[in-house]
Amino acid sequence: MKQTSASGQSEAPYICQTCGRQYQVLGTLTRHMRKECNQPKKYVCRMCGRGFHYNFKLQDHYYYVHKGSGALRKD
Repeated sequence: MKQTSASGQSEAPYICQTCGRQYQVLGTLTRHMRKECNQPKKYVCRMCGRGFHYNFKLQDHYYYVHKGSGALRKD
């Protein structure tokens, strides 16, 4: 069972020392530090310019924000 604080929120024992994000699992913090925190966003939407760290997040963005337009377009 997860521990909860007095406010009813789950405690997150792993905290990024750079940005302060909190994680329940050490592996998730490790991935965050390696691929996300202070890293440039490699995947950029061709329609609006929003950046993402992961291609699957860009694909979700195309689907939900731009209703699929341009998701599979290649130059």
